[in-house]
Amino acid sequence: MNKKVAVIFNTDQLGGAEKSLIEQLKIQIRKQEFTIYIPNLNSNKSPLADELRRCGLNDIKSFQYPLFLYSVSREKRANLFKLLFFAPALIYYLLHWNEIFKNYSTFYANGNKASVPILIWANIFRAKCKLLWHFRDYPERGYFKLIQKYLSIANKFHKNFEVKIIANSYSVAEEIKKVFPWLPVQVVYNLAGDMPRKPSGGEVKTIGVVAMHAAWKGLHSVVLMSKLYEKELRNIGIERIIFFGSNIYQTDQGSNDYSRDLLNLTKKLNCSLVEWGGHVSPDKIYQKIDLLIHPSLKPEPFGRIVLEAFLSGVPVISTSLGGSSELLKESECGLKYILHDYRGLFDSIEGLTLYKENRLRLEKSAYQHAREIENQALEAIDRIFL
Repeated sequence: MNKKVAVIFNTDQLGGAEKSLIEQLKIQIRKQEFTIYIPNLNSNKSPLADELRRCGLNDIKSFQYPLFLYSVSREKRANLFKLLFFAPALIYYLLHWNEIFKNYSTFYANGNKASVPILIWANIFRAKCKLLWHFRDYPERGYFKLIQKYLSIANKFHKNFEVKIIANSYSVAEEIKKVFPWLPVQVVYNLAGDMPRKPSGGEVKTIGVVAMHAAWKGLHSVVLMSKLYEKELRNIGIERIIFFGSNIYQTDQGSNDYSRDLLNLTKKLNCSLVEWGGHVSPDKIYQKIDLLIHPSLKPEPFGRIVLEAFLSGVPVISTSLGGSSELLKESECGLKYILHDYRGLFDSIEGLTLYKENRLRLEKSAYQHAREIENQALEAIDRIFL
């Protein structure tokens, strides 16, 4: 018998975390009865809802989400005063959540902000249910100190509320265990979905950088490298470096500034190789590029674009931090370079551009590894709902 599962998204936008969950839901759609809940964040348009319907997930509903909780989870330190100040408003939301969630016994929360309504509601109303809490990112330290205390106390008084933690990499799982040492953590790698494979053996002319616009993604470092080695890059046949992505969530003013700073930097340096591709679907991106640079400046929870490139037959050069290092598998599936080592990055590009045999070897190894990852993830997804 199918389980009735409420799937809670933490945004109405369509990013990597949302795409990953949709891929999971697609393969479980005949085994579970899903109702999708999307927070009402006053966006003019919800690309997420459009993509869900395209994939056959049509039972979609919106629910009211307090914007102050949304902003708290983005802050570096937990703001207890803000939570207390908005306590009266929180009562209103609790009553709203109880009205829509009381008929479910299983919840799947995609990300940390999605879990908050269920955590609060279930313990206040003593709901008998299970929360499948999927971490797509590392737990924020200040924010999770409060949640750690809250759960440790709640567990003593509410025995009918079960929390099952899911991490999208072993790197994330290690950090979760530091916060919730008493909870079991299951690792389920993100799925990339159906990616058309690019024919092997072509020349490397177009480099791609695929990332949302945030400073920690390191896009500016590639812009700088493109200027420093502009002549050398052209000499080995590189014609363009296309940056795909945008500030899709639009929740952080710093990200808006970063998008503007990137454009200003490119203009100031007169980077003739740099082009801006905008927000494009992955299946189209990897058909346009011959090489992917993954320049993150801090650990990636997973590195979905690395897996997408592997499956598409596009070689990868990465800083290989956090979960992305698990994908690169000790350099057998891609090349690694050290942060801010512009010469090292250029040398890696040159090596893959000029030496076709090395490139083909990496492509083959990466594709096989990606298939292994996907098969393991499929098996793990089935165990989530047990």
